[in-house]
Amino acid sequence: MTPEGRSKYVGPAVNESPRLLLCTFDVVPGPGGATRRLAERLDALGEHFVPEVLSVKGPEQTHIERFHGARLLRVPVGNGTLPQRAEAFERAVRRQLESDDYAAVQFSDPFGGYALCEAREHRGYRLIYEALRFPSHELRERWPELENDRKFLSRVRRRELFCLMNADRVITGSHVTRSFVQSLGVSADSIEVLPTPIDVGATVAPAIAQHETLHCLYIGGSTRWQGLETLLRGIALAQAEVELSLEIVGVDTPSALEPLGDLGIADRVIFRGRIPNQQLATTVGQADVVLLPLVDCERNRLQGGPLDRLAEVLATGRPIVAADLPLTRERLPGGCAVFH
Repeated sequence: MTPEGRSKYVGPAVNESPRLLLCTFDVVPGPGGATRRLAERLDALGEHFVPEVLSVKGPEQTHIERFHGARLLRVPVGNGTLPQRAEAFERAVRRQLESDDYAAVQFSDPFGGYALCEAREHRGYRLIYEALRFPSHELRERWPELENDRKFLSRVRRRELFCLMNADRVITGSHVTRSFVQSLGVSADSIEVLPTPIDVGATVAPAIAQHETLHCLYIGGSTRWQGLETLLRGIALAQAEVELSLEIVGVDTPSALEPLGDLGIADRVIFRGRIPNQQLATTVGQADVVLLPLVDCERNRLQGGPLDRLAEVLATGRPIVAADLPLTRERLPGGCAVFH
């Protein structure tokens, strides 16, 4: 027993696997790479642990359900500001630690990770930080209304570094990100690079579709660093030389075209919005070429990222046109891409 009277985790009971908590400030399941990575983790770890997932509750989702063999617990965080929702999630993380004991805990952001790091010594679990993205670099792009909230942004930055320094292992999605984490003072021995997982055997590479025009595909969002504006300008130039169409997956509305209305490409662009991960391979298989127009900025060049979308593209064998950055050079093997 601890001095406070709580029993500390000392190992699994006879014939029981150790308990594992995976904590994420994301809606699960969701259409992005976070859900895909989580599902692959659970499929691999289910043989060795009794896993539970703590995530954010989305609209019309139940509070509890089964997800890839794990008990998925969803936290209703309300409709307030991001700082308010983050505080609600952190309170739920602390309550969860009080209700159950775990052998290991894995988290993917400082919103739940800070509380996990604080409780680590008392609760006795091993701690893994899947540091694929960094809110300290991305919040201003994703939530422009936070631009002047210096107190919150500073707190996120401090907590992010606290999590990196206190985790037993830090997982990144690329060597570019690994170098960034190491530059912050994290020991190289504690950092592991694990690219986006995918079940290659279950991914059937469809035959290349026969189109009257070159069918191009973009998978991503409209945040500045993803390069959608660069892509649209490129399509405007390319249409003068080749018949083509552009399918945009991941952007819900065509508002991204509004500032570029004079490009004359509205009739060549199709917006699909977000699609389930299960449909991604089929969508990629119907394209002639996949486009990855990342902006040459600090977020992409210094921080890097997992480039989750590349998993299905590489598995289906589709050619890629990508921005020429250290991150894309690392993740794209020779012969599969043309760099711009």
